[in-house]
Amino acid sequence: MNPIEIRIAGRTPKTPQEVCAEFLNTERWSDFKGYSILPGIESARFERKAANLTGSRIKVKNTDGSSHVEEIVEWDDSVRISLRFQEFNSPLKNLATHFIETWSFEETA
Repeated sequence: MNPIEIRIAGRTPKTPQEVCAEFLNTERWSDFKGYSILPGIESARFERKAANLTGSRIKVKNTDGSSHVEEIVEWDDSVRISLRFQEFNSPLKNLATHFIETWSFEETA
């Protein structure tokens, strides 16, 4: 099966480091109330937090009762970060093994 790729571009006055700091603040993840078929996040907490962040695992409980793990697979807070969403409950585990979310940063005028 071929992967599906979705790209979104945006601009923010925040630095890449400020954006990345928001990812690490799991207390705010519950601010995500859901979108379309995606449930909101009820809670998120680090299961393991590596010194360089790569390999860190975040356990996520969703508002629909499902859960998953987000693993940081790449962390360079000036260029790019990637998280692998995995270990889904049913029914999602029957549709996908994982998702990879990548944020790339570049300075603009």
